[in-house]
Amino acid sequence: ETLFTFLVALLLVTTLRSDQGVKKGILIGVVFGLSALCRPSMWAFGGLAGAGWSVVMVLNRPLHSETISIGRQLRFKTALACVVATSVTVSPWVIRNTLQFGHPILMTTHGGYTLFLGNNETFFREVVSAQPGTVWDGSSLQAWQAENEQKISGMGIAETDERSRDAAFSMLAQQWIVANPYSFLRSCLLRVQRFWAFRPSVSEKIHPVIIQVVGAYYLSTFALAIVGVWRWRKVFMSCWTLPALVLALTVVHSVFWSNARMRSATVPAIALATAAAFQRSKPQVRSIRESLQI
Repeated sequence: ETLFTFLVALLLVTTLRSDQGVKKGILIGVVFGLSALCRPSMWAFGGLAGAGWSVVMVLNRPLHSETISIGRQLRFKTALACVVATSVTVSPWVIRNTLQFGHPILMTTHGGYTLFLGNNETFFREVVSAQPGTVWDGSSLQAWQAENEQKISGMGIAETDERSRDAAFSMLAQQWIVANPYSFLRSCLLRVQRFWAFRPSVSEKIHPVIIQVVGAYYLSTFALAIVGVWRWRKVFMSCWTLPALVLALTVVHSVFWSNARMRSATVPAIALATAAAFQRSKPQVRSIRESLQI
């Protein structure tokens, strides 16, 4: 999480810079590619950011001005350089997977299991439908894993066939989701709550005082972040990569397995929002971007 959060912070700083050009595009592409190699969930942010960039380009159509046309050309060069740099950065992973599995896997061979882990009848019955704060008992989890290992073996899939196993887990998860749409929505709500939980679940291994202290810290941090976003809302909407990152990761982990550890990449955005609560005068977007010319 430490490396991943650092890369995301660097990515945000780079994207918020006002300069355009091939150099900036390459830097964004390399840093984004490295962050996506750390956590495949970053591809959701990449897709949302690409859609946001397209909307901005459409809304800022040139008005027959040579200067604006040049600016648009620079933005397109930046975007193209970003795509190329991202492709080059992640290509060793794709090549390795192609040689290993005979298929060009871009993300992971673990996504299907992660999807199934949070979308199955046992998890819904023992955690989602239980009292708030209930965690999945270790013995129950192990029994569930053993049961599903038998299912996978019954499908004729070898234990060493990672790609087929992942596809099978994904299929089982999708079958449960289709058969239980209401339960799936309830599970999604729980995952969002866990993603943004301000204190850890009650555990015999953690002293209650520590849980309360951690809860008070994060609750105050989130409250200040909300205040900062409200005071700084125009700037945050202009610097749209910040809310886009938070939204993308929240949506991804509302479907896949989720806990508070998964929100580590949102810490830079939360920190900025919290600091904004103490800002005496609302900074201008231009001054923020100028300050990032490093």
